[in-house]
Amino acid sequence: MRKTSLLKLGKMVIIPLFTVPVLNACAKDSATSVNGVNAIPLAGGIFLILALFGGLFYLFKIGKLQKWYVEGVGLGRSKYQASRLSSEKKKIDKTRSKLVDELGQKVWDEKISDPAYAEDWNRLLAMENQQAPILEDVRRLEGEAQRVKEQRDAAADELNRQISGFQAQVQNLTARLSVLKGSQANAEKNYQSLQQRSNNLIAEIRSIQNKIMQMQASNAPDREQQIFAMNNAIATHNNEILGISNQVPGVQAELTRLRNEQTPLLAEMDRAKSALASAQEQLRQTVPPLDTQLNNLAETIKSKQNEVASIKNVMQPMIDGLGPMAEEARPDSPLLNELYARIDVEKSKLGSVTSEVDLMQSRIEATDKGSARSFYLMVAGGVSVLAAAIWLIVSGIK
Repeated sequence: MRKTSLLKLGKMVIIPLFTVPVLNACAKDSATSVNGVNAIPLAGGIFLILALFGGLFYLFKIGKLQKWYVEGVGLGRSKYQASRLSSEKKKIDKTRSKLVDELGQKVWDEKISDPAYAEDWNRLLAMENQQAPILEDVRRLEGEAQRVKEQRDAAADELNRQISGFQAQVQNLTARLSVLKGSQANAEKNYQSLQQRSNNLIAEIRSIQNKIMQMQASNAPDREQQIFAMNNAIATHNNEILGISNQVPGVQAELTRLRNEQTPLLAEMDRAKSALASAQEQLRQTVPPLDTQLNNLAETIKSKQNEVASIKNVMQPMIDGLGPMAEEARPDSPLLNELYARIDVEKSKLGSVTSEVDLMQSRIEATDKGSARSFYLMVAGGVSVLAAAIWLIVSGIK
């Protein structure tokens, strides 16, 4: 009976579809059109629609359409519900597993032992005891590293403070010496200028004296006037030389003062530079070795911490493994009651959802697969026929 219905459905769907290319070819060969409407594809499209609805009416008349619909839609709903419930079941189971792992960690952290997991418990205790001396070494090394760091920082701070002080002292002395040397240069320039002027005046006096001697031997009518004028010039030059002679001691005294003021500053500069170089050398000799010591301590600490981490990596799966055993044994402790209650809630949810999943699977198994398949084939075929009909109608109207 089912095969007969499927055969009839196939004839109603496939035969009209085979008419589509035939009608299309006829439409291309035909030159007949009325007001831009091609009658053959238009008629073919209408025929397909009528055939589709005729087939559906026939299936409805014999009761197949209702049955296929119920079975097909029911199967789809059941599969959707089963998928949703399976996803919910996984989430609940994941939450329950996390709570069980948390129970194992809680049991270990609070040191709640039980005969149900005595063997794993003893192995965990042994590994914990294995960590103890390593952790003690880590604490000792961290204390030593802290002491070395404080020593290093204190030395660096003190030496840097000294270096900054000596650098400031050198800068201050350099500035003061620069001022004194500038003043000395000006005084020396002034002294040389006075000496040069004095020498020039003496040379001029000698030249005038020679001219006077020549004039005295001459018979020039104004000889006396010229000799008088030249003697006045000599007197003027002598007065200027006397003034220069009076200035020179003051300039020399100023030069002596400036040189004397520089002497202690230069000595102080040498001491400051020596102290600066000594502090810088002490910094180079003190800090790098302490930095090296700190680096060595850090590497040793890291190595020992890695040892502890390796042991903990071995322990953690075992601690997680305590959870299922503790969940089953339920060691009596007020510290665990809250976790027990939360685990029970998740187990109850899991049982309820599992029952619903089983129910959905039962419904899926009980579904008439043939009727459901026929429903899906009918929908696919109906959509195909309808699409072909629309295409023919549109082609006929163009």
